[in-house]
Amino acid sequence: MVKNKGQTLHSLEELGETGLVPLPELPEIKGLTADEAVADKIREGAQEIREWTATTLIKLEEVARGSREARELAATAVAEAEWNLKGFLSHETPAYRRASWMAVLTHRLSQELHSRAAATTLLQELVEEGYLEESPEGALRAYDKVYGVPSDSNFGEPEVAEVKKVLANFLSRVWTAEREIRTQEAKDLSDQGELSLEDFRKGKPGKLVLGIPPEPVRNPDGTIATNPDGTDKWRGGGTLLVESNGERILPLAATGSIQGAVQEARELEVHLLVKSLEWERPPFIRDLDPEKGKKVQLLWYILQRGFRAEEEKRQRQALREEMATKATITPQEFFLEGKSGICLAESEEDWEQRSPEGKTVSRIVDPFFLVERFTQEEGEFIRLVEFPPHFEDCLASCMGEHPEGEKFHGLPYPLVAVLQTVYGQVSKAAQINNK
Repeated sequence: MVKNKGQTLHSLEELGETGLVPLPELPEIKGLTADEAVADKIREGAQEIREWTATTLIKLEEVARGSREARELAATAVAEAEWNLKGFLSHETPAYRRASWMAVLTHRLSQELHSRAAATTLLQELVEEGYLEESPEGALRAYDKVYGVPSDSNFGEPEVAEVKKVLANFLSRVWTAEREIRTQEAKDLSDQGELSLEDFRKGKPGKLVLGIPPEPVRNPDGTIATNPDGTDKWRGGGTLLVESNGERILPLAATGSIQGAVQEARELEVHLLVKSLEWERPPFIRDLDPEKGKKVQLLWYILQRGFRAEEEKRQRQALREEMATKATITPQEFFLEGKSGICLAESEEDWEQRSPEGKTVSRIVDPFFLVERFTQEEGEFIRLVEFPPHFEDCLASCMGEHPEGEKFHGLPYPLVAVLQTVYGQVSKAAQINNK
């Protein structure tokens, strides 16, 4: 998104007189013998067109944000720019056409959006405008859909690969922005909490904040259900705020994937009895409206999921403390000073393996493990010493001794990615502490 929020009337008057952006000076190639010298000229012209297109798109957005009168003053320049852009997008020279198409797609996918909904809307706009097309044979994947670039673009493999990278970066930024928003929303709810889990379950009046982790959806036989593309199917989580008067529990608010369901439960004025938290099955009230009954049971299941997560968290903490006694060097010594020894590596965030389109393939809550660096004649080596049961499926294949390599690149995936993530966190913490 362009950060310059406005244009003065004076500058827009100038645009109306001089045009938005001067047209690039393209080389004259008609009548020339087709050889590499001419090809070089065409490549230079294509680069000029790409730069012109990128700058023009920014200028068009600046004008659109101006006042009504300012837009009227720039109308002629805008019309001329749009006409020239249309010409480049359908230019008879393939290289020029590719350059303008690439500039448009790169510019549109450079926006800083903060939700999946907004990103999905943008992709749909690109389809409607003809810059993308939904195609099962396409190479661009995002949010359960597959896209391609129309043949009019004259794209080949290099251009498709570039757009694929641009799209992946776009999806990553959206996911990061969503996560930051969820984190802040969860903090805002957490500040309202008054009770410990133990007091809440005993029936003490007050508000409770409970983290609800995502969990895999399981088939009747206990195996994890999968999506059509083969990735694991997950039931979303979030943060839940409820209030108890000692007998009844009311849902107040939530963040994350459970937010909508909790809001619906609140609007339906459903509640749970505190005593039902100790039952093995969710409440079933025969005469209750079916829609309300579903929400009562959903609230019960969400709370039970949160209770299980708290107990698992307590068990993990005990195991972490036990592992910490076996460490011989600190994370700072291991990651920043390159010392040999055993380190307790732990990430501040859940570890998620994600597909290129931003979909979660697997998730490890509260990742930590013991890792050792040691020296042999061949150089520095890394090996896993111990990891908790909940990290086994992810790290079991990484057992053994591995050459460390530059920035852990000698290690197998996902160990290399996990260690690089922890290294970044340790490094950032050290920089903050040294300020």
